[in-house]
Amino acid sequence: MLIDIEPGQVFDMLAIINVKINQSTDGLKEKNIENFEELAAQIKKRIGELKFNQIFESPEYEELYQSNLDTYNLVELAQKDNNLAGRIDRQNYDRFVKKSILQKKFFNEDIKEIKIGY
Repeated sequence: MLIDIEPGQVFDMLAIINVKINQSTDGLKEKNIENFEELAAQIKKRIGELKFNQIFESPEYEELYQSNLDTYNLVELAQKDNNLAGRIDRQNYDRFVKKSILQKKFFNEDIKEIKIGY
């Protein structure tokens, strides 16, 4: 079953899977590649390959990917150090901002997700 969600959220999911591909070294890498290809195909079907490539190759997507990678790295550190909660929270908000920028630029829509406390 497919559920409609905002474009920024979809590209955020794609970036998260992309991070997991690049951080995986075992059998999970293959599963993440499958997930990436499946989601990319669904996105292309909805918005077209040209628009998909325009977004995927954009600096906005690269910044969203990097924000997700930074979040991933902080979560990895947090598993070993409990004093990182504030840094992780700020990094998660940064990811939200990057996702919002990407959606606004390519779809001219604001994110509906509300962040509390910012």
